[in-house]
Amino acid sequence: METRETTITITVDGREIVCEPGELVIAAARRAGIYIPHFCWHPRMDPVGACRMCLVHVEGGPPKPQTSCTMQVRDGLVVQTQFTNPEIRDAQEGVIEFLLINHPLDCPICDRGGECPLQDQTQDYGSDETRFIEPKRRFPKPVPISPLVNLDRERCILCYRCTRFCDEISGDKMIDTMQRGARAYIYPFPGESFDSYFSGNTIEICPVGALTSAPYRFQARPWDLHQTASVCDLCACGCNVNLAVRVADGQLVRASQFTNEDVNEEWLCDKGRFGHAYVSEPSRITQPWVRRDGELTAVSWDEALKFLGDRLGPLVERGDPDAAALLVGGSLCDEDAYAAQKFARLVLRTNSVDFRLDGGMSVEAPTTPQLTYDDLLGAGHVVLVSLDAREELPIVFLRLRTAATKHGLGVSFVHPRRIAGGDFVRGHLQPLPGTEAIVGAALTAALGQPVAGGLEALASGCGLAPGEVSGFAAALRESARSVIVLGPRLAADPEAVRAWRAVAEVLGARVGWAPRRSGEYGALRSGAHPELLPGWRRVDDASDRAELSAAWGAEVPDAPGASAVDVLRRAASGALEVLWLAGADVLDTPDSRLGAQALYGARFVVLQDVQADDQVEFADVILPAAAFAERDGTLTNWEGRRQTIHKAVDPPGSARADYAIFGEAARRLGRPIGCRRLADVRGELDALLDREAPPFGGGESRVQARVPSGDPDLKLRLLTYRLLYDQGSRVRHTQAIGALTPAGFAEINPADAEAAGVADGAAVRVRTRHGAIVVPARVTTDIRPGVVFVPYAQPGVGARELLSVDDQAPAAAVEPA
Repeated sequence: METRETTITITVDGREIVCEPGELVIAAARRAGIYIPHFCWHPRMDPVGACRMCLVHVEGGPPKPQTSCTMQVRDGLVVQTQFTNPEIRDAQEGVIEFLLINHPLDCPICDRGGECPLQDQTQDYGSDETRFIEPKRRFPKPVPISPLVNLDRERCILCYRCTRFCDEISGDKMIDTMQRGARAYIYPFPGESFDSYFSGNTIEICPVGALTSAPYRFQARPWDLHQTASVCDLCACGCNVNLAVRVADGQLVRASQFTNEDVNEEWLCDKGRFGHAYVSEPSRITQPWVRRDGELTAVSWDEALKFLGDRLGPLVERGDPDAAALLVGGSLCDEDAYAAQKFARLVLRTNSVDFRLDGGMSVEAPTTPQLTYDDLLGAGHVVLVSLDAREELPIVFLRLRTAATKHGLGVSFVHPRRIAGGDFVRGHLQPLPGTEAIVGAALTAALGQPVAGGLEALASGCGLAPGEVSGFAAALRESARSVIVLGPRLAADPEAVRAWRAVAEVLGARVGWAPRRSGEYGALRSGAHPELLPGWRRVDDASDRAELSAAWGAEVPDAPGASAVDVLRRAASGALEVLWLAGADVLDTPDSRLGAQALYGARFVVLQDVQADDQVEFADVILPAAAFAERDGTLTNWEGRRQTIHKAVDPPGSARADYAIFGEAARRLGRPIGCRRLADVRGELDALLDREAPPFGGGESRVQARVPSGDPDLKLRLLTYRLLYDQGSRVRHTQAIGALTPAGFAEINPADAEAAGVADGAAVRVRTRHGAIVVPARVTTDIRPGVVFVPYAQPGVGARELLSVDDQAPAAAVEPA
């Protein structure tokens, strides 16, 4: 039997290079350190040979130069580049001359100046004079093709990188070539805006100044900036970024991609690229404040900490585990979450420390993702359950789409909406919201395992036909190396976790959970949880407590802690003396009324945050915290990958990192916990992260599906989750993203709209037993019958008014307003 060689050898400029079959000459040469100039070629996109800059000479081949970006390697191929062949050098000089026929020589006023491939290659490979004296093309400029992207058409060299990115990578086919020949130019489709979540990547890969950033326009030059590598904190993807700070005034003016092949490759979503304006916002808290005689007064750190000591000293001495609680936000760094839980346990003497403001995620639910990008991209089939990846984990979506369209990865959805991905999805179950456990049970039954209730009853319970479930199960059975990813909302439903773990066991698949916020997994692992200690130790395990007490040199309390939801309820009832909020917005819970009642009911509120919000009016002490760009630390992404963030800019005023605030407050209260220096905190945390995470789902997998109770007056079921652009406490400060953020709406199926007498675009009243809102209707087949979708928190109105922390998929009704 003939065996095929796995590698082949070519020669470039006299140097032998071992290559993989199918590799392009330009890529092989680049890997060997031989740079062939180019504009249109990009290693992550299909070659088109449009710019003709990558010309090489092939010995024994055609007499004219060949484009190395369209030529695959073959054994024995001998290539000469511009370094060894003068004819190739002359040809490239000619290409540059042709590209500059219409390109304006306006480098001094172009935002790309100083970091422009055309500018660099003109200097290296072009002529110092031109033979063309004819007038260049002119267009009105710049054209804002979206609030984030400006287009200068006369600078475009028609490399097609931008349109290819939209076609091949993001799938957002919103821009294309208009006209033909010398009249051709890139532009959005008529009547449309370039409103892609990934539009900023076209700015990054544009080799000229045709596409530029609207928010960054005329803000700085590359040589005016200090660049710092960091990690975006706006979702759990963990994308690597370069933070650019203007040296003259220390302002953060730009975030751009930092290549990390294991995480985001070289892509960013637009929220991560443009959504950091809050760092420089006037609404930043820059100094401590205390409330005296009902009025907030700006004070020094020394005065604020003395005020804290006077008010909290008796409570600290008393050591009442029910008197105080500490809630942390889901975007804090790992070190902050660790210091917070240590402060709560050793200073406030309580295990009531939590980050789960939206409820759920007990120890019996998911405790670790146990999946990575490599697991997803190396799988044969990926099933996303109640996860709208484009809205909630955009770079996960981008990488899944690329793997599906370019490499044949199978991707299926279990989601009530027809979410983004229709151009590559293989299967889609659309159950009723809140029935994810029933869907898992039905699939387990369809896969041949005995489940109480049987397939037909279970399928009916989640609003599906038995044939739909059986067909989906058959497709999963036929797939090799399946991976199941549960969305953020399923963490609140231990039964759903167990049901899908049962599906995974039948299939021999891997299963994991994807959090929404950047610090959630780090908070879990650091012990900011009423049932967990650092390193997955258990509060209810005496040996775990003893081990941690020995490490800390102080006794860990053994009284069970209250969850965030129970903390809010206790505060609302007036039973909580101290409520300490570190980056936590309790008004952003699934029951905003409960958050407000908790702030009213708590006798003493400490607010430790980056920026002022509506909670300020309830605070007795306000402590200014540093943003992620203003300190060092680590963030743990959805994979469980710890990545280092670096200080790019000084914090404003007297703001400090959260861990340092906890460390100094503990010292002033007479219960020092260390944690005042990052090295100390990180050393402690690293030493405690010596345990392997427990199995996903906690223990035994089992299926106990319950059908949500119905209401004859409320015939629909509410679906809600966050869109990428919403009224989140960080992104709402970016004006350009605000212009793209849709107002609140209610998405309803045409059949349900007809039954309710609702027209597309008309104002409708959506009500549940928890509340009601009025929003415009969107009548669309993207939502299944029997469901109404309302985004969680859009400008003006959101679904929070319709929820409670115990009922996040309530029965609902839609009627004309």
